[in-house]
Amino acid sequence: MTIHDFDMVKYLSGSEISEIYAKGGCFIDPEIKKANDIDTAIINMSLKNGALAIINNSRKAVYGYDQRIEILGSKGGLKVGNKLLNGVQKGTKNGFTRANPKNFFIDRYEKSYKKEILDFAKSINGEAVDHANVDDGLHALKSGIAANKSLFNNKPTMV
Repeated sequence: MTIHDFDMVKYLSGSEISEIYAKGGCFIDPEIKKANDIDTAIINMSLKNGALAIINNSRKAVYGYDQRIEILGSKGGLKVGNKLLNGVQKGTKNGFTRANPKNFFIDRYEKSYKKEILDFAKSINGEAVDHANVDDGLHALKSGIAANKSLFNNKPTMV
């Protein structure tokens, strides 16, 4: 449920994850618990460059596909909100209302998936494309394994 988030941590920070402490539970779907898995997690990470990162993760939000990013730094910050069904915000004396986030990751990332397929075709034809490499994928996998170990051992784990 979190491997792509580990990719994002590395991409946004420019650093690999060195240590992970994961906590989680099953609060949404009892079937997931039967499979010895979780549907909700909080993951604290130390990065090789000294930065800290946190991932809050859930398999389902009742209001749509909730995925936000916030970065706090010594020289500034960055915040990216959810992609909404539309850009309309309604204001009344009772406050503001807006559309829910898009409901599914395919709806949210349609353009990215199309570009990924086109880049894959280009790479097969020998054209150079800027994309993640084997080392990036291996680091995300190692991070996922460390998070799983941390979750079940209830202690921080080195990547």
